[in-house]
Amino acid sequence: MTKTPKKPRGNPRHYALAREAGDEPEQALKVLRISRVDIPSYAVVRAVSDSQREALEVLDALSLLGASVHAYAQVRKVSDSRAEALEVLKTLRERDFRFIEWTAVRETSGSSQGALVVLEQLDERHERTLVRWRYALVRAATGSYQEAIDLLAELDALDVRPTYFTKAWRQCGAVDEAMTLLEALRERGVDLAEYFRLREVGDPHDEAVKLLETLSEHGIDINDYLWLRTIGDSRAEALEVLKELRGRGIAVADYAFVRMAGDSSAKALGILEMLREREISVGDYSAVRGVSNRRQNVPGVLETLRKYGISIGDFVVVRGVTGSYREALRVLEELRERGIPAERYGYIRRSADDSHDEALVTMEVLRGPVLDGAYVRLRKVGDSPAKAREALAELA
Repeated sequence: MTKTPKKPRGNPRHYALAREAGDEPEQALKVLRISRVDIPSYAVVRAVSDSQREALEVLDALSLLGASVHAYAQVRKVSDSRAEALEVLKTLRERDFRFIEWTAVRETSGSSQGALVVLEQLDERHERTLVRWRYALVRAATGSYQEAIDLLAELDALDVRPTYFTKAWRQCGAVDEAMTLLEALRERGVDLAEYFRLREVGDPHDEAVKLLETLSEHGIDINDYLWLRTIGDSRAEALEVLKELRGRGIAVADYAFVRMAGDSSAKALGILEMLREREISVGDYSAVRGVSNRRQNVPGVLETLRKYGISIGDFVVVRGVTGSYREALRVLEELRERGIPAERYGYIRRSADDSHDEALVTMEVLRGPVLDGAYVRLRKVGDSPAKAREALAELA
C-alpha cells in the first residue's frame, strides 16, 4: 500500500518572515495556519507591534481603512501608539495627504497631530506637494512654521533650491550665514551642485571654489575627481593622478579599481603598467587582490586558477569566507566533488555565520534558494544551525 505523502505544515519562507518579525516558533506556526493572513504583510506590521494579537488586529483595521502596511509601519515608528498611527492614516486618507508627506514634516512638528496641522496649513495656502517637501527641508533650520514659509520665499527670490540651503546651513550652522554664502556663490556664478559635491568630500570653501576653476581649465571631469577623493586620494593626489592618467592613456576606472582593491595611490600606477605588460586584466587583478594579503601574490594565484580551471568569481567568494589561499583551494575542490555551487556555499557561510562543516550539512539538508534564505533569517534571530534546519525541514 502506498503511503500518502506528508502534507507540508507551511511555507518555510513565511515561517522565517514571521520569526524575523518577532514571533516565537509556535506563534509563527500558528499564524501560518490562518488562511486569511498574508504573511509578508503580517511580518511588516508584526515588526512594529508588541504582540501577534496586536498585529492581527491592526491588519484588520488597515484592511477597513484601505491603507498599506508599509504606510502603517512608517507612521507607527514615530507615533506613541497603534491607535494614534491608525488615526493619522485615517486623517491622511480623508484629506488626500500621502503618508510620506506626513513623515517629512513629523520630525519638526513636535507631535503626530502637529504634523497634520502643518499639512493643513500648507494645504490652505494651496501649496502643491513639491512645496510640502521644500517646507520639510528648511523647517529644521527655523523656529516656526511662518519662518520656514518666509525662508522659502527668500530662496525663491535668490533662485536657490532648499536642498542647497540645507547643505549650506549644516556647514555654517546659522541661517544668516548660510544665506550669505549662497548669495556670494550666486554672485560668482558658481555651480551650487558641483560646489557642494566638493564640500562633501572634504574640500574647504576657498579650495572648492578655486578647484572648480582648475577642473574646468584642465578639462577634468568633476565625477572622476570625486571618485578618486572618495576612495582615499587627497586633493593634490587626485589632481596629479588624473593628469598622469590622461598622459599615459589609462582609464580612470582602471586606476580606481586597483585603489579600491587595496593598493596605495603611489603603487597603483606602477601596478597598472605591470598588468599591461603581463596582459592581466584590471578586473581579474582587482577581484583577486581584494581577497589577498599581498599584491605580489596575485599573478601566481591567477595562474593557479587558470591551471585548475577555477573561476575567479568562485575563488573570490570562497576566499572571502576562509582563512587562507590554500584553504580556499581545498574547499573549492571539495565543493566541486559534492556538486555544490561556490556562490551558495559563500552565502551560507557569510550570511548565516556558519562554520565550514555546518554549512555543508545545511546545504545537504536544505534544497533551493528559498530554503537558504529562510535558513539565514532564522540564524539571524538566534536559532542554532540544527534548530533552523529542523524547523525548515518539517515545513518543506
